[in-house]
Amino acid sequence: MTRLKPLPWLRRVRSKSGGVLWTASGLVVSSVATLAANFYMVAQTPVSTYADIVVLTVTLFILGNIFRLGADRIFVGEVHAAEHKSGVVAATARGGSILAFALLSGLVASLLAWLPPVSTILNRALSAPLSTLETLLVSVWLLSDVTRLVASEGHRSRYKFALATISGMGVRAPLFLLLVLALQLGGLSLQRTTLLLAAALSSLAVSVIAFSTVGRLFPWWHGRPWQTARPLWRGHMAMVATTLAAGLIGGADVWIVGASMGGSSAARYAFAVTMVAGISILSAAIASGLSPYMAAGLNNQDLEPMRRMMVSQVRGASLLAVMAYVGLLVFAEPLATLLGGDAYKGVLPLVALLGAGQLICVLAGPSGGVITVARLYRLSAMITVSVALAALVLEAIAGFWGQSEVLIALASGAATGGYHVVNNIALSRRLSMTTHVFNRIGAQRP
Repeated sequence: MTRLKPLPWLRRVRSKSGGVLWTASGLVVSSVATLAANFYMVAQTPVSTYADIVVLTVTLFILGNIFRLGADRIFVGEVHAAEHKSGVVAATARGGSILAFALLSGLVASLLAWLPPVSTILNRALSAPLSTLETLLVSVWLLSDVTRLVASEGHRSRYKFALATISGMGVRAPLFLLLVLALQLGGLSLQRTTLLLAAALSSLAVSVIAFSTVGRLFPWWHGRPWQTARPLWRGHMAMVATTLAAGLIGGADVWIVGASMGGSSAARYAFAVTMVAGISILSAAIASGLSPYMAAGLNNQDLEPMRRMMVSQVRGASLLAVMAYVGLLVFAEPLATLLGGDAYKGVLPLVALLGAGQLICVLAGPSGGVITVARLYRLSAMITVSVALAALVLEAIAGFWGQSEVLIALASGAATGGYHVVNNIALSRRLSMTTHVFNRIGAQRP
């Protein structure tokens, strides 16, 4: 094997854009399929069933972040740092060990799903406790999501953007939609168990593909998860805290609505979250698509071309995000009531508040991604944990005391937007660069 040298920033622009385009394409396909699946469930299932599935989706997203322990977030930076310091053999070993740890952690997560406190967290916000079969399906779903997203970053670290898209977000949602339709055509009604079966099978299939292909790059079966986990995560506990806090920012509001109000409030809020989620994929595409190039540029102190590349991408994404936000303000509530009836009235203010936070996320650019790739883990943890704690307190007060989904949406939107603004301020102070849309591309920072 030959050493993969970092690529100069002013060359191979097409390849860098290709990474963003592949990632964006996968996220767009995933978002469209997710919207279609949600529209179909709203129209075909009772309010309680739809609310349970979305609440479970968000709860497993948070639990997945907990059990991944930041493995997906650190993968690109750690592999590139190991290669820059010690060569490709060290990088391969580092990647294989992280993958082995993710697989072991996913297995532990699937077992803990049967026991308190994980089972309590899962059942607390649902209309009825999970049955034995449903718990088994949730365990498979959780195991698959823990592992496939780490494998996706393994592909991305070696510029395999197509495989990263397949392993990550590009295939799972369309496969879930197809399985839901196939199960219904096969004579099964769209009960909660049927939808959980489709979710578990779709995630499992993608996870198997992801791990079988990433093994060609990083032989994870040679990894030593326990021996490498201790020194690796002892030095990355700040990143673990960041991951947990990020999960709370991204999903605690949905769980709180389900746990405090339930019923139509949970379904309405879940629908609003689903509608606005497509806005943030633009920022996620830039952060993920450029992450290996960021790592190469940071290792070589080649920051200015990297900044110009990101800002140009952010400007195009911001225009699309503004158009999407305006469209949601016009069509979200009519569409919700058309599909689900009067139970979904009142979606508009939720979409407006949650969407505003996602819009700011795109305008701010991938500053948090740069901080992570730069391995400034303590800085990232300090920002994310602070914002997450503030958001969690405000959302809990709004839900359990105020019984107001609008106030929860206000707190959640403010936390999402504020988090990315603070990241830009911190990045400016630490690396003398920012990623927001108002940058002047030609201006060189001192």
